[in-house]
Amino acid sequence: MLKTNTPTVQPLPRARRRFVFLTLLLFFVIAVPMFVFYATGYRYDFAGDGAITTTGGLYVTVGSEEGDVYLNEEPVRDMRIFRNAIFIQNIVPGMQRVHVQAEGLHTWVKDLPVYPYIVTEAESFSLPVIPQIRPIAQFQTATGTLVFPGVASGTELFTGVSTSVPFITATSSATSSYTRNPEYDFVIGLFSTSTATSTLLTRVVDGVTTALTRNQSEPATTSTSTLTSAEMATTTKTSDDLVLSESEGDIFVTYVGPKNSTPYYFCVPKATLASTSALYGNHVMMGVAQAVASENVPTVSDIVTERTCRTTIRIDRQWKTVLDFDFFPSTTDLIVLHREDGISVVEVDDRAWQNTQMLYTKPVDELVINNGRLYAKDGDMIFELLTALPTE
Repeated sequence: MLKTNTPTVQPLPRARRRFVFLTLLLFFVIAVPMFVFYATGYRYDFAGDGAITTTGGLYVTVGSEEGDVYLNEEPVRDMRIFRNAIFIQNIVPGMQRVHVQAEGLHTWVKDLPVYPYIVTEAESFSLPVIPQIRPIAQFQTATGTLVFPGVASGTELFTGVSTSVPFITATSSATSSYTRNPEYDFVIGLFSTSTATSTLLTRVVDGVTTALTRNQSEPATTSTSTLTSAEMATTTKTSDDLVLSESEGDIFVTYVGPKNSTPYYFCVPKATLASTSALYGNHVMMGVAQAVASENVPTVSDIVTERTCRTTIRIDRQWKTVLDFDFFPSTTDLIVLHREDGISVVEVDDRAWQNTQMLYTKPVDELVINNGRLYAKDGDMIFELLTALPTE
């Protein structure tokens, strides 16, 4: 009968077990503070004098999937997470320039202050450099091709733009061989219903302006500011808790919701008024000073919250006369301005400056936003303004 040797496992000697335990304990005691310091923004400056420094971060939402992000002119590695956003960490506190660019689109640029232990938010947008339009003709052929009758030979209907659909022109004014375009009838109906009120849309009654001013200067009695039915006139535009209005030719966005839900671009981190002026500009400092006064405290540092928020931001119209205005479709941080020289889109965020991009670079008679689409009327021509480059 064969004998088999059964292996036996001997426990580690007591001295070795104690050594392993103490080694792991020492590693835990050293590593945990290092991880905590790293997570809160502390870094060891290996390249410099070896000192421990503090860092912050940037969270930039990129509207275009093709957009490249640069920090201080250096490309940022594309590590996008949800919402097409990029999180940039380990940034030295101070003013940092971030810009987003893509071929065929306007470049978005912003100078933003980065604070230790704080992630600074920003949201970019990029519209086509060459205006993109979709013509809407009154008539179409049997196959659905748009046709513009009565156009003199050699006449160019649309110049300086890119059209997304094919169309033909005819010198003859006869339309018997064409069918009527139902979309044209629908869109022209939008203009006919809005014409009577288009001039009113560019003005806000004095009562609304007074009410909004009062909401800025008086301390809030509750966490939510509300406007009365008289204040919510038809000449204002609302989106969520934001009110878009006009006063003496300028356009303003006012936040009227709960203070703890104020959008980030209305607010600055808790700091002194002097640094707020230097980092953001006098226009932001004035709004912060008003917010501090409404809290009945002498300085920003006395406020118990981590940030101080304004309630109103003026929209940059670049000294152009604004004929109409509205929120950009599906957003609350972009404003569409129908100006005397065309159609522009302006961001509400006024830290450093407000990026302005022209959606259409020529004057138009009317602008209507319906169901997220922007329609423009220029004489007898009607077209949709497209906000993105066509995809193949």
